[in-house]
Amino acid sequence: MRIRGGYHHVHLTSPDPAAAASWYVRFLGAEIVSDADLRGARNVRLKAGEALLNIRASRAGERHAPAPANAHYGFNHICLAVDDLDEALRDAEAKRAVIAEPLFTLSSGRGFFLEGPDGVLVEIFEPKKG
Repeated sequence: MRIRGGYHHVHLTSPDPAAAASWYVRFLGAEIVSDADLRGARNVRLKAGEALLNIRASRAGERHAPAPANAHYGFNHICLAVDDLDEALRDAEAKRAVIAEPLFTLSSGRGFFLEGPDGVLVEIFEPKKG
């Protein structure tokens, strides 16, 4: 199997897809591109830069465990790249986003984490230039 490009989309579940989508619109500037019933559940599709996010409700008969309060195995976070991390941090603070992990620096760049809806962590990352 040969994978083409990066990833196609991230699919999240939420008890309230519209409310979750509103968070991504407010704090990340995402755009809602569709809101429809797909395969038996409400599905709100968003575009944040080039990243595609789908947020859907539970389907009949599905049960979801509550999001753990701390680190866990399995899904951990999504990461979105920005060109100006300082501006992104100022914007998040001005909008009163919950900063889950403060600014950090790696050899590959700098970032911070936001606490998103439904226990999702969102890393905002500025890759090192050059």
